[in-house]
Amino acid sequence: MLSDFREFLAKTNALGLALGVIIGTAASQVVQSLVGDVFMPILGKLTGHIDFSHYYIPISPVHRASYEEAKKAGDAISIGVFANTVINFTIVAFVVFMIQRVTQKRPAVKDCPECLEKIPLKARRCRACTQPVA
Repeated sequence: MLSDFREFLAKTNALGLALGVIIGTAASQVVQSLVGDVFMPILGKLTGHIDFSHYYIPISPVHRASYEEAKKAGDAISIGVFANTVINFTIVAFVVFMIQRVTQKRPAVKDCPECLEKIPLKARRCRACTQPVA
């Protein structure tokens, strides 16, 4: 049974998957800190510290004095919390996009004048149509 388990780990690349999850979790914490500790204070300063978390839609005809009371009574649709979550997601997604864009190496390419295929800048001949390029 132990040899079957070792074979499973080797064939399914479970160790690689586990390491990916661990690294992904650590990277997620870094990005969350970057957003929460760097970008959100700047955004808060620019927007006058607007906090959407207390905006809600009452679903009961009974008027509640605050969001907390409405939430305790189960009479609130928390649109503000949802708005904050969407804003946080958008910022996190943008930061991840920028990190990926900065770290991803882009090959220096140009278009072939004949077939418009992308070719390396240093190429002297197009690999698709074999035309010489300057």
